[in-house]
Amino acid sequence: MKGSLECSPLHVYKKRAHLMPETTPTTNESAPWEIKRSPSVRRSAGKLIPWAIGLVLLLLILWSLRSRPIVIETGMAARKPLTVQISEEGKTRVKNRYVVAAPVSGKMRRVLLKPGDQVIAGETVLTSIDPAPSTLLDPRARAQAEAVVSLHKASRQQAVELLEVRRAR
Repeated sequence: MKGSLECSPLHVYKKRAHLMPETTPTTNESAPWEIKRSPSVRRSAGKLIPWAIGLVLLLLILWSLRSRPIVIETGMAARKPLTVQISEEGKTRVKNRYVVAAPVSGKMRRVLLKPGDQVIAGETVLTSIDPAPSTLLDPRARAQAEAVVSLHKASRQQAVELLEVRRAR
């Protein structure tokens, strides 16, 4: 070999090493405002943030589901008569129907009782009837009234005669 040049790969690497800049800065070369953290701390902080948020949400849910105190009313116990009243709405069904009629003509006054009022038999007055004013008899109405009277007289006379015939037998 002519000349003694070493061309081993290790020799070439050593020659080029002084030309390349260093990729990892030393502790004295970094800026003072940069926080120096190792990569393992960054990874663990990234994993803890979702867990912390989940824990906070779980605590909020549990807090909202807690039991609240019940408001109660207290009082002194004493011996007194017990009054029970039931006030409900319902339907009534009529079993027996009655027709109420008055032997007089007139106008019925308004019923003053309300639903639910007490009614005592023989004492409570439901309503009253004001008599209608009498009408003057016109000739037609007078003739009709006289015909009814004569019909009743004839009917009576016929009944008396029938009774006499039966007694004679």
